[in-house]
Amino acid sequence: MKTQKRRPKGEGSIIKLPNGNYKATITIGKGIDGRQKRKSITRKTRTEVLEAITKLRVEYGIGNTDIQPDKRLKEVIQEFMSFKEQEITETSYMNYRSHMTDLLNVFGDIYIKDISPDMMEQYFRKVLKTQKASSVLRKKTIVSMMFKYAVKKRYMSINPVKEAVIPIKKTPPKASLLTLPTPEEFKRLLIEADKISHLLFVMIYFDSVTGLRKGELLGLKWSMVDADTKTITINNQKDRFGADVPLKTQASYRTIHVSDKALAYLSGLDTHGNEYVFPLSRYEFDKAIKKLWKVAKLPKGFTFHDIRHYHATQLLRHGVNAKVVSRRLGHTSIVTTLNIYFNYLPSMDEEASKVLDDDF
Repeated sequence: MKTQKRRPKGEGSIIKLPNGNYKATITIGKGIDGRQKRKSITRKTRTEVLEAITKLRVEYGIGNTDIQPDKRLKEVIQEFMSFKEQEITETSYMNYRSHMTDLLNVFGDIYIKDISPDMMEQYFRKVLKTQKASSVLRKKTIVSMMFKYAVKKRYMSINPVKEAVIPIKKTPPKASLLTLPTPEEFKRLLIEADKISHLLFVMIYFDSVTGLRKGELLGLKWSMVDADTKTITINNQKDRFGADVPLKTQASYRTIHVSDKALAYLSGLDTHGNEYVFPLSRYEFDKAIKKLWKVAKLPKGFTFHDIRHYHATQLLRHGVNAKVVSRRLGHTSIVTTLNIYFNYLPSMDEEASKVLDDDF
């Protein structure tokens, strides 16, 4: 008995329909439930169907012989995390690990090449039901980075997150939604801070004129303060455990100028015998801030990090070039600065509407 010749793996099944068209069905991977998922294509000729199947095989990485031996998701995550540990801060590392743990809890220790775009779509649709869009967007970015690493190492042919259709509603940055204090309100904040302790007053004031992140402020050392050049060099930060750790990004390493008044406040501190300018632990500092916030009449939702936003917006409102502000803040790109703070400059838009009036 003559046996039918077997089609090449991944070509799928092709049949001729009663209307003369050709239909092909191909397995494109597995769903989040582990079951096979198939896709059908109909074309007028067999050649057109085969061409369409070839495109699908490329799109879903079917039959790619350039892929390395099978790697399980857990193994790849361990490799990826070891790689990222060398270039990110401890806080960021903990955040990455949390997202990777969530991924393993859902998919288990399956082969990474079996994870398809459809599986990612289903995964993120479920996550969207319980988490804010901004949180899911962050998760998507980190998970996608892991799969991008896997593709680069040739453990899989495509990044399933990149190919997936994930309906995440974009939300404006938190800073664009906040109501920051007026200069008068901020002066009252400083007065209340000085009542608690002079050190706290200096820390609040110094942060308002430098825009340092909390870890950078607590990690500032006397060796980083240069009174002769009137500058401070930010090349260190303290983590929540009080340990010196690398800064957030390469752009975070910077040297910025400070005023005579700010340097005078530092000079008047009694902490010169300590390595750090502000020798407080995160716990001590957060406790003092919590006490200050109870007595200070500030806009609802105002946090210590918002002093950094206050610093940036005041500079921009006084006409300081956005590129200079971006560098002082340690932003990777001026685009980041403009995206965050543009909404704080409504008067600039009004001025722009009138600038050509006199020409006509």
